[in-house]
This record gives sequence, structure tokens and C-alpha cells, in this order.
Amino acid sequence: MKKIVSIIKWSFISIGLILLIVGVPLSIYSFFQEEVEKTLQPAQDLEKYAELRAQWPQDLVGHFPSEIPATASLKKFSHFPGLMQGNGHIQLRLRLPPEKIRELYDQFAKQRTISCRGNELCSMPTTFFYTSDGNNNGPFPSDFEVMVFDKYIPEKFQRKSHGVAISTSSNEIVYWADRW
Repeated sequence: MKKIVSIIKWSFISIGLILLIVGVPLSIYSFFQEEVEKTLQPAQDLEKYAELRAQWPQDLVGHFPSEIPATASLKKFSHFPGLMQGNGHIQLRLRLPPEKIRELYDQFAKQRTISCRGNELCSMPTTFFYTSDGNNNGPFPSDFEVMVFDKYIPEKFQRKSHGVAISTSSNEIVYWADRW
């Protein structure tokens, strides 16, 4: 009888320890899970645009507008600060009047170091279409010209990239910056 009581006692102690070892971390994880998931999702709130843009180095976002133009008929924003030391992006997509798109095209064409059509591979790092209408985050459509502003140094790993993508047929511009 004492042996059965001892086995039952140690069984309860063992189960209690297992629940403690497994249960406490699971409880902590579930408590913070919502916050963790929020940090892993790109921000898309246009009201936070200026605040989030200000968190990026000026050499990467200096070409972005300081505020979203009132004349824009389409406004999309995506921001992800990255994890640890990289994989961050910031992107603002606007549809503007044709004359403004033409003006911006002429302005940024002077700054580009290289450009390519949206669905072509560029010889330099560019970006994905984070502000697309779908959830694909793939390349830009072929009507976009992706302009890169960085100088390419073949023997040096590029840790950042920035520029614009412009479609004169849809009157859209996408300001972008990536770091990894």
C-alpha cells in the first residue's frame, strides 16, 4: 500500500513539474503573442507615414515626400523596420496627376544610376512591390520603370538600396528604400 501511495505521489509531482516546465513558457508566449505578431506585420497606416519615415536614415528616404500630397488619388504605404539588423523596407505608392508624374520622372531620371523595367532583373538590388493591389509582394509590373539611386560597387556587398518606380501609363510613383 505504501508503494502505491509513493507511486501516486511521485506521479503527481512529475506531472506538476512537466506542467510547470511546459506551461509557464506557453503562458508567457501566449501573453506576448499579439505584440510579437504586430511587430512582424508591415505597418500600412498612412497616418504613421511621417513618423515612420523619420526613423529611417535621410540618405535612404530623402527623396520621399515629407508628407503625402493631397492631390494623390491612390495612397498606399508599407513599412517594416526589419528584424535584428535587416530585412527592413519602407514604401509609399501614389497616383498623381499626369503632369506631376512627368515632372517627377524627369527629376528622378537625373538621379538614377541604373533603371530597369519592373519585371526584368536589374544588375543591382531593387525592391519588391510591397504596396501592390494584391498580396504577392513580387516584382513591379512591366509598365513601371524601377530607378535605383545607389552606386554599385561590385566587390562590396550592398546593405541598402533606394529609389523610385514610376509608371507613366498609370500615373503612379512608388518611393522605396530597403536595408538588409
